[in-house]
Amino acid sequence: MASSQIGFTVPKISALKCEKGRSQSIYWDSKTPSLGVRVTPSGKKAFIFQTWFNNTNLRMTIGDVNSWSIDKAQSEARRMKVLTDQGIDPREEKDELKQSIARKLKGIQGLEVWKDYIADRKD
Repeated sequence: MASSQIGFTVPKISALKCEKGRSQSIYWDSKTPSLGVRVTPSGKKAFIFQTWFNNTNLRMTIGDVNSWSIDKAQSEARRMKVLTDQGIDPREEKDELKQSIARKLKGIQGLEVWKDYIADRKD
C-alpha cells in the first residue's frame, strides 16, 4: 500500500491513482492523523479512518470522496480519534446509533405515516 502523506485538496485527491498490481492504495492526510483516501484499481475513492485500538489495527470507511467534503472528513476522523483515545470503539457507537434509530422507527407503520401525510395537507 502507498504510505504517501499529502495535504488533501480536491485536485490532489482527484489525481490519486491505485498503484499498479495492488488491490488498493492508501494516501494519508498530512494535516489530520488517521485520515486517508483509499483508491481501488477501478478508481473508486473513499475517505477512511485508521488507528491502533486495543492492540489491533482499526480501519473504517468514512465515505465516498464525492459525498464528503475534505473538511467534514477531517472533522469525522478527529472525532473518531477522540473516541478511540477515550477507549470507545467507533464501530460500536455507530451500531448503537443504528439501533436507536431502528427502535424509534419500529412502531411506525406505513399506513400511519400516509394518513398523517394526507391529514397535514388537508384544507
